Amino acid sequence: MDEEKRSCPGERYEITWPICRARQANHYPKCLLCGHSASEPAAGMSSDPKVKAAIFRSTCVAGKVPSEVNEYVVRKVGTAAAQLLRAEAAGVSDMVVGGDPRENSPSLARIFCEGANEGGMNTVSIGQTPPELLRFALSTEELGGAAFIGACHAAENMNGVRLYRRDGSVLSFENGLDKVALIARRTRPGRSRNPGQRDTLDPLPAYRSYVQKFVPRLKAFTIAVDGSCGVAGSIVPRVFEGLPVKVVPTNVEPNGRSPFLGRRFPAAQAQSALRQAVRSSGARLGAAVDFDGDMVAFFDENGEPIANDATVALLAGELLTRTPGARIGFDLRYSAAVREEIINAGGQPRACPADPVVLSRAARQKEVLYAADTVGRHFFRDLFGAESPVLAILLMCSLLSRRDEPLSRMAAHVTRYRRSGELRYETPSPEAAGPLFEELRGEFRSAESDGLDGLTIRFPNWWFNLRQPGGTTSLRLTVEGRTSGDERRGRAAVEKIIKKHQTEK
Repeated sequence: MDEEKRSCPGERYEITWPICRARQANHYPKCLLCGHSASEPAAGMSSDPKVKAAIFRSTCVAGKVPSEVNEYVVRKVGTAAAQLLRAEAAGVSDMVVGGDPRENSPSLARIFCEGANEGGMNTVSIGQTPPELLRFALSTEELGGAAFIGACHAAENMNGVRLYRRDGSVLSFENGLDKVALIARRTRPGRSRNPGQRDTLDPLPAYRSYVQKFVPRLKAFTIAVDGSCGVAGSIVPRVFEGLPVKVVPTNVEPNGRSPFLGRRFPAAQAQSALRQAVRSSGARLGAAVDFDGDMVAFFDENGEPIANDATVALLAGELLTRTPGARIGFDLRYSAAVREEIINAGGQPRACPADPVVLSRAARQKEVLYAADTVGRHFFRDLFGAESPVLAILLMCSLLSRRDEPLSRMAAHVTRYRRSGELRYETPSPEAAGPLFEELRGEFRSAESDGLDGLTIRFPNWWFNLRQPGGTTSLRLTVEGRTSGDERRGRAAVEKIIKKHQTEK
C-alpha cells in the first residue's frame, strides 16, 4: 500500500506509516514541511524560548547580539534552513555561506555551517564577501542554497542571516522564512541521519574574469572608491586588476567596528573622504559601497553626489547600447526623466512597485535586463539577477570611456525636473486610506492613473504616487513637476485631500 512506506522531507530513506504517525504525534520538526502531516503546523508546538519569534523579519533573520542572535540561535536557524531547502527540492545537498566583517560574523558563520550540516546539507564557506559574490558562487557552482551572515549597515550590536534558494531568490517570511522560524523554534530541532560536510571556496578569480567581460574597452583614467570599512575593500581593487582604470581607495580596510555602522548610507564621513580623494587625484568618478556590499552611491568629478535617478538612467543607457530594445525595470517613484531616457535610448521602461524583492525577481527571471531601487541596489539579469555594486561601477567606467563629457553634466541632464522627495503622513487608522484613495481618484479622474503600488496619477506637467506600505497607518507621497511651480501646486492639491482625511473621524 502507498501508506506503508513514506519519506520525511529532504531524506532519502523510507519510514513506515506507524513511524510517520509517531513522529507526527511527537511534533517531529520535518512534519511541518510534509504533506502527510494531519495537523496544523502550530498545533501542539513546544516553542524554544531562546529563539524569539521577533528575529524572523520580512526578508531575513536579524536581532541584537547576543540577547537575540547568538551561536545557539544561529545553529538552529542553520539546521532549519537546511531541512527546508532539502524538503523543497530534490537533490539539494550543498549550501554556500559568506558574511560581512562584523567581529562576530566569522564565528556565527561557522556555527551556522555546523547547524546546516546537522540538517543534512554540505556547506561551502567563502568567508568575508559581498552578497553578489555569494550569488555568483551559488549560480556558477550549481549549489542548493546560500546564507549571508550580516546585518547590512545596521548598528554594531546587530547581526543576522539572509537565506537564498538555489534560484537566487531570498526567503521571505511569506515564502519560506516562516517555515524556517517554525522549525528553528521547536524545542527539539531534529537532525539528519546523514550529516553534511564542510568545504571552502574562493570564487573571486572566476568572478573577476566574468565581470571584466562586461567592459572590454576601458580607457585609462582614475576613480575613487570608498568601502565603508566593509567587504568592498576585499573585492573592488582585485576586480580592477589588469584593467587600465586606476582605483584610489578610501576606508577599504575591513573593520568589524566600522564607524559607518548604524548610519544612513552613504555616511557623511564617507562622502567627505570620497570628495577629498576625487579632487586630490583628479578622478572622473567616485563610488561609495555600503558595509556589506549590496548598495552603491556615485559621485561626479567634483566629488558631489549623483542622484540615484541619474545613475539608473545612465547605466540603462550604457546597457542599451549593447542590448537595444531591452526592458529596464525601475522603482515607480523615480523621476519621469528615467522613463524618458530609457525610451530615448531605445529601451522599454518597466515601472515596478517600491520593493527591491520585486526588482530582483524581475532581473533574476530575465523579465528585465537591469533594474534598480531608490537606495542604490542595482540588479543585473546577466549576473543571475544579483545586486552588484561592482558591475555598476564597471559599467559607469565603460560609459565614461565612451564619452568625454564630465559626469556632472550627464547627470544634470537627467535631473531636469523638480521632485518633492518622499513625504510621510499618518492617518487615524489603516482603513482611513481607503476613502482617501477613492477621493483622489475622483478628484483627478481626468488624468492617467494606475494602481501598481498605491495610486499613481499623471498629468502632462506633474505626477504623484501615494502608497500605504504594508497596510499601516502611514502614507508615502512622491510628487514631481516639470518646474518647481508645477511640483508645488501639485503637492498642495494632493496634501489638501490628505489632510482632510487625517482629521476626519
